[in-house]
Amino acid sequence: MNNRLGFFDVDCLELNADGIGLDFRPRVAPILSAVKTLHDLAEKSGSPLVFTTCCSGRMLGDEELPDILKVPLDVADAEWRTRVKGYRIFYLQKKSYGDPKKNYTCRAYDMFQDNGNAVLLFEMLGEREWVVFGNGFDLCVDSAANGLLKAGYRVRILTDVKIRSAKGYDDSGTDERYRRMLDDLGAMGAKLSSLDEFIESESA
Repeated sequence: MNNRLGFFDVDCLELNADGIGLDFRPRVAPILSAVKTLHDLAEKSGSPLVFTTCCSGRMLGDEELPDILKVPLDVADAEWRTRVKGYRIFYLQKKSYGDPKKNYTCRAYDMFQDNGNAVLLFEMLGEREWVVFGNGFDLCVDSAANGLLKAGYRVRILTDVKIRSAKGYDDSGTDERYRRMLDDLGAMGAKLSSLDEFIESESA
């Protein structure tokens, strides 16, 4: 597998109830097998895995979890930068207002908007193609892909390893919005493929 790949898991993971590890969010159940396959591919190839947690999920706080480097919101918090080379898994912190409607209106789902260290993390991980997948396609996954594309990175979006966003937030969750987003992301240069197509292309 291409050693210049990176994997971006958007909102599939959250802190477990005991606060000592990670669980997959229940909403991810329909794509869980595919997500686990991608995590395994990242581990076997030694590729970096960046992940975020849904604004309504159990986010990591002060917990210290083995093998995971937390990338804080505050750009003035620079200590994490000295430890990047010692990690493969990175938790990119998102903001949460504790209210779903405020999270939406303030765009808390956009990790590139609020995390002043986000672009720097990807710069430090080097020139890669980022495989993007996950939960909340219309908001969170779309924001992840857009942020990477605007920062100049190559992006591959796995269109069958995704959970659509909930309806009720403007046209979020509608087929029309989904098709429009795919068209826009493709026009920006993103590659769109299935998981099987991705695996086949990497094994060729």
